[in-house]
Amino acid sequence: MECICIYVMYFRSDKELINISPALDHLNTPVVKKISPGLSSFQDHPHEAAEYVKPLLDYVSQFIPLDKLPYTPVFLLATAGMRLVPEKQQQAILYDLHTKLPQMTPMQIMKEHIRIIEGRWEGIYSWIAINYILGNFKGGWNSSLVRPETVGMIDMGGASMQIAFEMDQKDEFRSENVEN
Repeated sequence: MECICIYVMYFRSDKELINISPALDHLNTPVVKKISPGLSSFQDHPHEAAEYVKPLLDYVSQFIPLDKLPYTPVFLLATAGMRLVPEKQQQAILYDLHTKLPQMTPMQIMKEHIRIIEGRWEGIYSWIAINYILGNFKGGWNSSLVRPETVGMIDMGGASMQIAFEMDQKDEFRSENVEN
């Protein structure tokens, strides 16, 4: 089922690889909230999209220090469900989010952070997230340390599927349906 999920992540950059960790609530549980249906359900009433997303922003705001809210960027990356919506309705939903969300929260709402991403980016972002969480980027590509092998991932969603994995640099694979 299509939904909208919001996560609060802290990140510090004092090294080559950014240290990212989830914000935790008073029970030491990651701050995550999910609502259904997703944004594509607003194709017939796009002027209601921002109001639908607002409770998610209100929820996460309580876990971010007040003085940090203006420095907290919000990223809203829509995936396959929105890609299936006709372009005119996509643009109307995005317009509602772009114009209304900045008025609804002190957090950083930037137009370029609210968009529909292509399936290949969905796969790439998932692959990066999984391998980051597993610690497979420690050592980096420019380090003398041996970097652990990465894992592949398969994401079978409601409206699309992504498969992503790292290929050996010497391997060459070409296909019109594959991004490598």
